[in-house]
Amino acid sequence: MILKHPDDKLGDILQTLRSSKGMTQVALAKILKVTHAHIAQIETQRKTPSLKVFLKLLEAFKPMPSKRVFELRDLYIRKKYKDIIKLDEGIFEIYREEVEKEAIKSGLVKHPFLKY
Repeated sequence: MILKHPDDKLGDILQTLRSSKGMTQVALAKILKVTHAHIAQIETQRKTPSLKVFLKLLEAFKPMPSKRVFELRDLYIRKKYKDIIKLDEGIFEIYREEVEKEAIKSGLVKHPFLKY
């Protein structure tokens, strides 16, 4: 799967990743310990996953090229904090660092994301 444009919707991309792994929403929900409805809401843009669920999604879709992980991380930040980022684009970097710290703290990522 190739990201066509930075405005690609996070839910669409996650749905494509899930499908490419041959997983159903129910199977993914069991892995993430969320409801099937929660996955459906994320995939249809009705809900933004929490940071914890987002990091678990990345873990569930391993292995994934680093560049794709970075793209998904940035899409997540832009979706989750869109109203704040509209006011100050510089805040984007602050949230990027916070996501990286939480990924390391949770044990889902061993090393900080590299800037590309």
